[in-house]
Amino acid sequence: MMEFTAFKAGHLAYLKPQDAQRSEYAALVRSGEASALEGGVSLSGWDGNVCMGAAGLIPVRPQRAVAWMILSRDIGPYMLPVAKKIRRVLALAPYKRVELTVADGFEAGQRFAELIGAVCETPEPMRFFGVDGRDERMYAVLKRN
Repeated sequence: MMEFTAFKAGHLAYLKPQDAQRSEYAALVRSGEASALEGGVSLSGWDGNVCMGAAGLIPVRPQRAVAWMILSRDIGPYMLPVAKKIRRVLALAPYKRVELTVADGFEAGQRFAELIGAVCETPEPMRFFGVDGRDERMYAVLKRN
């Protein structure tokens, strides 16, 4: 069973990122800015002493936030519990719009975005948008009320 705790930058040392997110993980660790993601709405998911993922929301405006997430290469069996947790967090968050990007061609990431209720807003990928210059697609979770 997965346990969720408040995210701390040091948790990243216990996470082995999935291949598709190695660049984002390396950039986050190298930058030393992971501590800026602590507090607010940010969680880590644990299986014992192994961090299976970390995610959170970065406020942009009162109605808008940007979601970030780094998942373990071993997250597979936990995808449904993680998706349920993310949907609950998004439902309780005060934001009407939560944006996230997924690398173009990363089909598992695109399926996961849709699983949490996100809709792709960029039929064409955003060129050179990713941390390593990869093309990405913008997804958004919108609250209609």
